[in-house]
Amino acid sequence: MQKQFEATEARELSYKKPDAVSSAYMHALFDENPLRRYMVVPNQGEQEMTIKTKIQQLVQLNQWGDYSYSEEELVAMLKEAMK
Repeated sequence: MQKQFEATEARELSYKKPDAVSSAYMHALFDENPLRRYMVVPNQGEQEMTIKTKIQQLVQLNQWGDYSYSEEELVAMLKEAMK
C-alpha cells in the first residue's frame, strides 16, 4: 500500500496548475468557434492513453456486423474527419 500511495502522490504532484483547464473553459465559452470537445491532460502519456482507448473502442465497434469497414476505409474516414 505504501508503494501505491507513493505512486499516486508522485503522479498527482506532477500535474500542472489548472491553467490549461481554465483556458479550455474560456475558449469553450467565448471563442467564436468553440470546439465540440476539449481534452486537457497533464502530459503526453495521458493523451496517448486516451486516444488509444478511443481507437480501441472504434476497432471493437467495427469488429462484427454486416457493415464493418476495412482498415483502408477507416483510415479514409479518419483523414476526412481531420480536415
